[in-house]
Amino acid sequence: LYRVFHHVWAGAEEAAVGKREAVIGTLPRLRRTSLLLTTIEGFSHGEAAYVMGVSEDEVAEAVMRARESVQSMLAAD
Repeated sequence: LYRVFHHVWAGAEEAAVGKREAVIGTLPRLRRTSLLLTTIEGFSHGEAAYVMGVSEDEVAEAVMRARESVQSMLAAD
């Protein structure tokens, strides 16, 4: 029973991750890059801003908007 449940659970989790990645891929470049650098790579807003050549405020806003967009798109399904 555990194996069956684990297999179903793992498949559902993989599908959710794939969907999240697809949604992130549709974001505009600044939002997508800001989100990935700060969330996945662990950069501070200042570090991400330096790498991208934009202001720290632009990164902070892009991350906020990206998170809103991802949540909204995932909730729509």
